[in-house]
Amino acid sequence: MPSPSTLSPQSNVPAPIAPGSALAPTPQSNLRVALLAPQTGAESSVGVSLVNAAQLALAAPGSPMLDVHDTQSTPEGAASAAEAAIAAGDQLIIGPLSTKETATVAPIAQKASVPVLAFTNDPSQAMPGVWTLGISPGEGSA
Repeated sequence: MPSPSTLSPQSNVPAPIAPGSALAPTPQSNLRVALLAPQTGAESSVGVSLVNAAQLALAAPGSPMLDVHDTQSTPEGAASAAEAAIAAGDQLIIGPLSTKETATVAPIAQKASVPVLAFTNDPSQAMPGVWTLGISPGEGSA
């Protein structure tokens, strides 16, 4: 067993990727997944955590390619991010974060037949091709 001095606590952590960049696909997967997350603006700290979690989840061989797009913490930024993701050939959108952002992304994604897994907890945003993943306080366990 290696001694603690030879182990790096970050050796298994993938390096952060810049918004708009993508991890290379492995031979087992050519699926492109967009993550629409706030990298700038008021919710950027949440966005950084979302990107880090997605990178860890999709770091294994055979995982889909992750394509990160900055929503700029605004509905307009989310719409631009969705358009960029679709133009890049992404086949699934994870995000955006808020109800207003989801409302602007939904019609763009629906027109392109790209499914959306949004982080909002607003059930009124759920529609064909758009699923809401957020949990409201009333849905949490006690």
